[in-house]
Amino acid sequence: MAERQIESPERKVPSLEKTAGERLAELERNREHKKEVLDNDLEASIEQAHAEATAEALFTKEYSKEPQQQSAVERDKTVGVISKQEREHTYKRTLKDIQSHFNGPERTFSKIIHNKPIERASDLTASTIARPNSILFGSIFAFLGVLGVYLYARYMGFALTGFETIAAFIIGWLIGIIVDFLRVIAKRPR
Repeated sequence: MAERQIESPERKVPSLEKTAGERLAELERNREHKKEVLDNDLEASIEQAHAEATAEALFTKEYSKEPQQQSAVERDKTVGVISKQEREHTYKRTLKDIQSHFNGPERTFSKIIHNKPIERASDLTASTIARPNSILFGSIFAFLGVLGVYLYARYMGFALTGFETIAAFIIGWLIGIIVDFLRVIAKRPR
């Protein structure tokens, strides 16, 4: 009779190790192949996006229907110098354009308040008398002062004349002007 060879576990181990090594090598080759494919796809996508962007930029630059015109103000901004006459001309043109959208009374009022003497007087007033801090101080002082005087008058039993609010506002306004003046002096470079 023919003898059968019985495979022992010792004989299977080298066979399993060999199979495992082959499988590991195959998996490594597959991983490297997939990596190359992904790298090639990524490079192709980048090149395609670059080509599309370049084509779009050329199309926009060459086939634009609107002419590239710069106004005098934009051109001078690039240079950095705008003359006084150009500023006045631009101001008048803008003002007329805006006034054209107004109805009759609004347009008339706009023309009145945009006269040079009235504008200068308004600017002078805004920079001296009607400073925001002075008006704020005047309002706060008027409120607190009149509240204090009212409570005192009620306690003592006499009537208020109505001048208290005006006087308190003027005193607060003066305090606001002084505070604003001191703040400007303190911020001035030495």
